[in-house]
Amino acid sequence: MLLVAGGFWIASRDWEFRYVRRMIVWTWGIAAGFGFVFTWVLGIQIGLQGEYKPIIIALDAILLGSVVAFGVGVFDVRREQGKQRADREQNRAAALFENTADDVAALRVSPERVVTLSTNSVFDDNFDDAAAVFEEVIRAAGMESRTAFIEYIVAGEPFEVEVTLDDRGEQRDFIAQVTPYDETDGNVAELFLVLTDVTEQKQLARERVARSRIEQLHQSASEMANAPDDDEAFDLAMSAAEQSLHFDSAVLCIDDEPVRTSGTDGLLDEAAADRIALDEQPLVVRDGGLSVTRRDDEEILTIPIGGQGLLQASKRGESFEESQIRAGELLTTHLRETLRRLEREQTIREERERMEFLNRILRHDLLNGMNVVRMQGQFLESSVDDDDRERVETIIDRVDSMTDLVNTMRSFMKAVIEGNEHELFAMPLDEELTDAIEDAREAHPTAVFEVDGVFPPVEVLADDLISELFHNLLTNAVEHNDADEPLVRITTETTADSVLVRIADNGPGIPEGMRSRVLEKGEKGAESEGTGLGLYLCEEIISTYDGEMRVNESELGGAEFELELPRADAE
Repeated sequence: MLLVAGGFWIASRDWEFRYVRRMIVWTWGIAAGFGFVFTWVLGIQIGLQGEYKPIIIALDAILLGSVVAFGVGVFDVRREQGKQRADREQNRAAALFENTADDVAALRVSPERVVTLSTNSVFDDNFDDAAAVFEEVIRAAGMESRTAFIEYIVAGEPFEVEVTLDDRGEQRDFIAQVTPYDETDGNVAELFLVLTDVTEQKQLARERVARSRIEQLHQSASEMANAPDDDEAFDLAMSAAEQSLHFDSAVLCIDDEPVRTSGTDGLLDEAAADRIALDEQPLVVRDGGLSVTRRDDEEILTIPIGGQGLLQASKRGESFEESQIRAGELLTTHLRETLRRLEREQTIREERERMEFLNRILRHDLLNGMNVVRMQGQFLESSVDDDDRERVETIIDRVDSMTDLVNTMRSFMKAVIEGNEHELFAMPLDEELTDAIEDAREAHPTAVFEVDGVFPPVEVLADDLISELFHNLLTNAVEHNDADEPLVRITTETTADSVLVRIADNGPGIPEGMRSRVLEKGEKGAESEGTGLGLYLCEEIISTYDGEMRVNESELGGAEFELELPRADAE
């Protein structure tokens, strides 16, 4: 009756089927055990005594019940001990880590599985499965199996390892600390797993390293900017690459030839080099044609240097960091600009050598020859009759014109070829301008040179070509003047940074549409017999002073040339 009532009671409970089945198994199992024992006891009584003795049966039942009760008691005690131990460990973990911001889990690890004993609230917020996290830690530690881990952790000391985990969809970096606190028969390890989030710290460290690389590259760029030749630039580039890329081997190729190598005799990835040479798409491409390829356990970085060459570097067993790749791109950019600078400087040196050679010919050979011809012409002029004197005068005039042309060419080469590279000085404007006007008056006695006011006693940044500048403009104002009495007016005006010099005439002027063109090389008026280099030379000279020349209409009816010259005392 009690079993039937118990069955109805179980049916009224909301138990899962597996618990009902477990109850039935235990009931039938114990009943079968009791039935076997009582059958055995009755068999003994009948076989030995030939009768039943209720007292002995009762004593056997009491004895059997005591044994069963003892077993149930042992089972209950062990279960309670296990519960208390689990509670104690959980309380210990809570006491140790209740105020920590780290992720903490208590685990039991066996060769078959990992059981989560407890986790703190931080761990619960960040991860779903402590056992799965621990498996990632084992792999990060390089252990092949849980058995290998147990053998290590039971026999050794606590350890820690860096591991990257998926924290709610975000990849973050952790330091995983594993500390054992109990073990059973050498096959089961109970431990604490503590995860310390170091994502921000590692990011800051990476940023510090990246800044350090950039600072080193800026220093290298400064050194390369002053490199006197290609060899020095190549040495600096390889040294900077070693500091920023930390490569195992590298090669620097210029015009398809290795100029510097480290750890290799030639190219590290010929296919990548060929693609760059043929301007083809790399296998793994980034901005500017940079490529990253892998070969076995080696990663190879290929960075083009414009159209001049490439830099290849390799690492074994690891990859190039993003900051290293950016540093490599910046390095090759600096190297490219350095090589271009050296090429330009070489071209300028060669051009200057040619111009100096040409200048020597003009100065020593041609100019001296013209002087000899003029002297001979003047000698002949006094000894020939009137019919031939006109021819001799023509010869002398042409010699003078050619001499002026030679002098103009010399000034032109000094202004144009040297450009902004020649040194400027503080030149007294009033003295230079006064001397130029006096020379013009002597050369053109029929012209009137009118000075409006007094020239300011200021100094301008210029050189000895400033006299050529004033001479050309004053001469131009007279020679292209069709008035009966050529008039040239010179005025000045000072500002805080510059001095304005205006040279105006009463000639035919320059049409507005032609004013910008007359300063170009080879431009000249329709009636001009000059070379077209005079005004162009003036424009080139004043540009080397960082000044400016403008063409306007003159109040006198002709043209006005306005020069803006920088003051030497300007701040």
